[in-house]
Amino acid sequence: MTRGRKRVILRAMVVLVTVLVIIVLVFLPGGDPRQAKARRLVAELRGEPAGRVKQWLIDHRIIDRAPPRRSFFHIQWDLIKLGPWATPALADALADKDSNVRYEAVLVLSNMRNDDAKAATPALANALADTYAGVRRNAAVALARIGPQAIEAAPALIQAMKHTDGITRQYAAWALREIGARSKETISVLVESLEDKDIDVRLSAALALIKLENPDGAEQGLTSKAFLALIAQLEDEDADHRGLVAGALGKVGAPAKPMIPALMEALKDEDERVRCDAAGALVKLGLPDKGLPVLIAGLEDGPWLLRMQVAMTLAEIGVPAEPAIPALRKALNDKDEAVRRAAAGALKRIQADGSRCFDRAQHK
Repeated sequence: MTRGRKRVILRAMVVLVTVLVIIVLVFLPGGDPRQAKARRLVAELRGEPAGRVKQWLIDHRIIDRAPPRRSFFHIQWDLIKLGPWATPALADALADKDSNVRYEAVLVLSNMRNDDAKAATPALANALADTYAGVRRNAAVALARIGPQAIEAAPALIQAMKHTDGITRQYAAWALREIGARSKETISVLVESLEDKDIDVRLSAALALIKLENPDGAEQGLTSKAFLALIAQLEDEDADHRGLVAGALGKVGAPAKPMIPALMEALKDEDERVRCDAAGALVKLGLPDKGLPVLIAGLEDGPWLLRMQVAMTLAEIGVPAEPAIPALRKALNDKDEAVRRAAAGALKRIQADGSRCFDRAQHK
């Protein structure tokens, strides 16, 4: 038998084996080809070398050499597109001995839709105790995005609130807020965190408490420790933090309504950025007449970074920001490209014909 004929026979055998493997994957229980693809992608994530059989086939030139590892972005996107079919393989990868693999796996899970990632909740809860801070942080992010369906992770999040790393505590408080954990243990650990040495943890805990204790905004008093803590932080000596607090209150929504008087006071802040953050929060809390004039003034007269941030805030607000449309149209001619793009994006969100404005700003 000639060497060429042997090679033809080997190639035919490879094709036959491949067909048989596909049949097995499709028809045997748990053999969905989408799950198989997810496992291959996670193996690519790990950078695993070719197996012995595959390496033999490559060495004998029966199949092409395996391509080099693609960028993480491409692998991540392919896994996200697989949705729930990728979740089991990603959950397994959270236990990998390589911290980089664990980090990349949790990063994918934190960017998936909540329904797609919910099956990984137990693995994400375990990842909150990971030795790598990036894994812990993104595990909390993933649980927060899953929302109430991740309630079983509440005990692990409560434990994470006691971690020595401040960022872990901060993100754990946010996740407790988003999953709606209202147990006595949750409230207790959040109240304790109002005295945390890290100011960002104190803010995250206070925001969690007002949402968990006052979800519909019915309580109008400011007697709770959380509200008092937020008022104190709105008076912090650091202008950046005052602005962060004001902006965060707007994102919390109805539970933050008791803070409206404090936000009104923040409109008098000496720092223009804080005034605009407070104004944006007031608009989001249903007081456009109080906040929009301040935002429009910031869009027209502030430094370029503030003008851009104001335009982005107006985009978040959406239709209630309609009175700002003339100022936004004027900002389409701003000397700074970032401001023009932000203004065009805001118009696109606020009005139907904003897309034409966006195209015009792109080519200016």
